Amino acid sequence: LKCFVPLICIFVELWWAHGHWRSNMCQPGSKREGHFDIEAHHNFSNTWSLFGFLVAGMVDVASGFVELPSGMQHFMTSAAFGLQAFLLHEAGYPNILGIMSLYLLFMVVAGTAVAMWIEMALPDSFWPGALKVYCMWMQAIWYFGCARVMYEHRTAWDELMPVRDMAPGMFVPVVFVMWMNVVSLLLLIVFLFMRWWYSAHLNEHLKASCSVERTLMVDNSRNKDVRAAAGQHELVPLVARYLP
Repeated sequence: LKCFVPLICIFVELWWAHGHWRSNMCQPGSKREGHFDIEAHHNFSNTWSLFGFLVAGMVDVASGFVELPSGMQHFMTSAAFGLQAFLLHEAGYPNILGIMSLYLLFMVVAGTAVAMWIEMALPDSFWPGALKVYCMWMQAIWYFGCARVMYEHRTAWDELMPVRDMAPGMFVPVVFVMWMNVVSLLLLIVFLFMRWWYSAHLNEHLKASCSVERTLMVDNSRNKDVRAAAGQHELVPLVARYLP
């Protein structure tokens, strides 16, 4: 998926969405002939941010055939998010609505990259992984949020008609923080439910498995030493370690 999805999206950005090859230069005969086309800026910035994920996918595929340095796949994916964050930070919009929408998207993409870098440094820590999951969910939500705010031409988000209005740009962070709270609450509920299920059910399964294993060893062994050793079976401390 990390190979084919970015490749398809690049094709859409540079060709299919326009019906022809999307040049980054103004058309011959236009007033700005020979200059960069500002309307093509986002097509090409999206293309090169997608290219980073394409390379990360190629590294993932190559890891199945070639021995790679430890953590290389993780690093390439985090680097792709880092490059995407840089392009979002440098993107220019003439209005506060676009600037604020993309700035908030930059924050969650950069947060994903930082979380993955910390995760490489502290692989046993819970919090970098939790931050990565949180930022990924916020990315998914806010991509749809940006599309709704910037491209659906809804009256509530119109800055220009009937008069210039700063209220839409001022309300963008309010909506973003609302979704931050919603995602935080949902992830907390899922986490607490999983902890409850683990405490209420998984421990019993582990205990039962341990008891069955020990019973089989005692019943099938006629050697007194083996029967005595069954009481100290290695599954006992393994299960005990995870009991509350």
